[in-house]
Amino acid sequence: MPVPSLLNAAGMSEDGGPSTAGVASGTLATSSIATGSSLFESDGNQRPTYPQPDANQMLPFKPKAYPRTGSHPVAGGEFPPPPAASSLIHILPPPECFHGPFVQVDKFLEHFLNLEIPEGK
Repeated sequence: MPVPSLLNAAGMSEDGGPSTAGVASGTLATSSIATGSSLFESDGNQRPTYPQPDANQMLPFKPKAYPRTGSHPVAGGEFPPPPAASSLIHILPPPECFHGPFVQVDKFLEHFLNLEIPEGK
């Protein structure tokens, strides 16, 4: 059952209180210093053991060599658009259907800047 190991990792005991494992390891550390023994592995390896990540849940980094325009170059980095944008995308025709006229955005914005808005009556 994985719950006790998760509780131990969080420093809690199964009854919900703080674990005494930290206190015991602290006394073990001070007693091992006094006796000269080591907390490392007994096979002569002087490296302590650390928790290892679960490599089964990791995605490999494989960027696309030549990604499509507008696509994400790394797999797993693409996210679906919000629901409102998704419904609009499904309603619109595909981009290949549009052949013009193309708007010159600079002239379009300049035209709007030069417009005089009439006063309301």
